[in-house]
Amino acid sequence: MRIRSHLLLLAFGVILPVAAFSGYLTARLVEREQLTIAQGSIERLRSTMGAIDAQVQGQIMVLRALASARALESGDIEAFQAEAARVLSSQPAWRNVLLAEPDGKVVANVAAPWAVKAFPYLQEPEAAARAARTRAPAVGSMMTAPALQQRGVDVAVPVLHDGQVRYVLLAFIKPDLFLTSIEKQRIGQGWVSGLVDARGAFIARVPAIPAEKAGAPFLAAIARGPEGWYRGKTTEGYDAYTAHITSAFTNWSIGLGIPAEEVLAGARRTGWAMGGGIASSLGIAFLLALWLGRRVSRPVVALAEAAPAIATGTTMNTRGLEHVAEVRTVAHALNEAAAAVRDRQELLEREKRALQEGDRAKDEFIAMMSHELRNPLAALTSASQLLDMVDPQHPAAKHAREVIKRQTKHTARLVEDLLDVSRIVMGKAHFHPEIMNLADAASAVLQTWRASGRLEHHDVTLHSTAVWIRADRARVEQILSNLLDNALKFSPKGSAIEVRAQSDDGGAVLSVADQGPGLPAEMMEHVFDLFVQGEQGLARKSGGMGIGLALVKKLAELQGGSVSVVSAGEERGAVFTVRFPEVSAPASTAAPPRALQSITPRRILLIDDNDDMRKTLAASLSLQGHEVREASDGRAGVELAESAAFDVAVVDLGLPEMDGYEVARRLRANPLTRHIGLVALTGYGQLEDKRKSFEAGFDEHLTKPVDPEALEEAIAFAASRDGSEPAERG
Repeated sequence: MRIRSHLLLLAFGVILPVAAFSGYLTARLVEREQLTIAQGSIERLRSTMGAIDAQVQGQIMVLRALASARALESGDIEAFQAEAARVLSSQPAWRNVLLAEPDGKVVANVAAPWAVKAFPYLQEPEAAARAARTRAPAVGSMMTAPALQQRGVDVAVPVLHDGQVRYVLLAFIKPDLFLTSIEKQRIGQGWVSGLVDARGAFIARVPAIPAEKAGAPFLAAIARGPEGWYRGKTTEGYDAYTAHITSAFTNWSIGLGIPAEEVLAGARRTGWAMGGGIASSLGIAFLLALWLGRRVSRPVVALAEAAPAIATGTTMNTRGLEHVAEVRTVAHALNEAAAAVRDRQELLEREKRALQEGDRAKDEFIAMMSHELRNPLAALTSASQLLDMVDPQHPAAKHAREVIKRQTKHTARLVEDLLDVSRIVMGKAHFHPEIMNLADAASAVLQTWRASGRLEHHDVTLHSTAVWIRADRARVEQILSNLLDNALKFSPKGSAIEVRAQSDDGGAVLSVADQGPGLPAEMMEHVFDLFVQGEQGLARKSGGMGIGLALVKKLAELQGGSVSVVSAGEERGAVFTVRFPEVSAPASTAAPPRALQSITPRRILLIDDNDDMRKTLAASLSLQGHEVREASDGRAGVELAESAAFDVAVVDLGLPEMDGYEVARRLRANPLTRHIGLVALTGYGQLEDKRKSFEAGFDEHLTKPVDPEALEEAIAFAASRDGSEPAERG
């Protein structure tokens, strides 16, 4: 047998074990990829199920608050039904509230009082019976309420009296409440995700299907264990890999189905890649055997022996292979493959760390947001209860009103900060730059804060010289407000805080120096990151959600500036500095702002479907001397405007049946009402919303919550229109 034949046998004898080993590695890589997908899917479901459990807990908290009503203690069912009706109107996720005795006999049906006689007992008493038996909240299954002919789930809490279960209070919850949590997963094309109750009936599903119950493979999987991963058919009959998890709290299960083709796509790519590599290696071995003879045998053997190192990402030693160009080329390719394996392993590790860090930041943010929102809500609840108990002229009533005003502004600021972060991240933030004096902006912010009493516990001083920048004045004031708020939070009472606005090395500098706890070196690298905060105790006296300084950084950078922080160490304070490019002073200054005029009584039509908002605003405007009429929907508002003479209409945009835009168009099209000034008062505040408002015919566009002075100014402006087409104020 010729040497080339021996070489062929030798080459195949070396390459075939490598091919087998590569196939083994391919199978292991496929298994690992599928395991990674499974683990990621289950982690995603854990997060979603946690959000759903939190939603159910929220409904239980509201239901428990209603269960503590004094009317239930005294047995006054009529008074309780009135109280429950008010709570039901404030809970958009509730369809009905029922009060039943422990044996399931219905005492009160809030949404359908007539149904107490038609359906004297609960149609699905399981949740109520469990709540009465365990004296703890219970969650029911998907059902159709016979009185309402609507589907939903029951959440039940026991009502105790003298240590005994006197009643069971139930809320009938819309399935749409839980659909939002599933939709936030942002599942891929062809994926499915569904939430089922303990009986296997669908509560919510994306995409929605007519079937009311989950398929047999999914039900069998959740019966085998509280969480897992399996391959089977979806309810529509598609082949999919499905992850599932069952909540220990509600006994509901949620699944996430990924098309099998998508899960196996990586395996096919790996198989083709490895197969192509093996085929290439066989071809190279054949050519080397034909053309290089015995001289090639030793490098080929060395090459085959070194090839398995690719799996671990180890670079092979090419010593002794230099004299054969083909072997040297293969060795170089194998080293590149090893480097690719290493890069992939490092990428996977970085992605894992990023996911873990993202989960940690998300959990911390949710906890911080819950704490920050519960505090003002608790204060508002206590203040409103106090107003119910004391005379309006009592000093305690005045204090309660101040608490409500202060905490409402605080909550609005938290929400606005969150919206600013969202706008910046999505690239939707808008700026209106102008040539402005940085010192004037700093002085205006400090004057406002002093007037509100927020600086009374600290010695705040301003050192400034005229320095001009091109920036959005409101955003610059927001930057200083966030820095000042941060300094006040972390500085002890009586300490000094210095604010500087001046020129420095050709740039404009705005700085805030405090005498707070300072920052450790490792914290200064991340203090401007989103949701990052220093260590705080359980009380969280410093508060905040970790977005104020992140906003400062983003707002400064988007206007050509930069931000930095310097701290000498813990307990030695910190100095936050924002730098802007300095520009030349303008040739002339703007005209002074016009003075506010006294309030002129006007005839006002108020259209809003939120009863609390409408009645409260109507009372406030009436106290200012205006004559106010109300309408709870757009159609009624248009009819009222045609039947009486009004100067101004204040209209909510999100109205049922006929929205605020259509109301404005109809009023402008009618000769009897086209003279009425129109003010949009809404929760929609984007530039696109304002553009649509002015196109529909509104004279002003205000966002909720609105400052009384801003509303009065808008009413005065709208009332002054002459009946021509409205124009946006510049």
